[in-house]
Amino acid sequence: MPTRHGQPAEDVEVQWVTTSGGAFTPGTSLTGADGIATTTWTRGPGVGNQSANARLLGAEGSPVIFSALAIDPPSGGGGGGGGLEPLRRPLIR
Repeated sequence: MPTRHGQPAEDVEVQWVTTSGGAFTPGTSLTGADGIATTTWTRGPGVGNQSANARLLGAEGSPVIFSALAIDPPSGGGGGGGGLEPLRRPLIR
């Protein structure tokens, strides 16, 4: 979360990027009063590990790296499943 003087920073532009294929909607978003920006991540093709970055120009700790495991839906027509299984914490470089 971006901060200014230890407080959440509002209206900071975050650029969402993935090298795993897939897409973000929107590709950039602004942080709210809580310093958090959101987007929707549509997985890339295939199954396996996928990664994404949240980038803030000139920010210390940017980019923040997110990882997820894309899995196939269960067989047997059970509905649900598939998509991304997110890790619980981002990896920061």
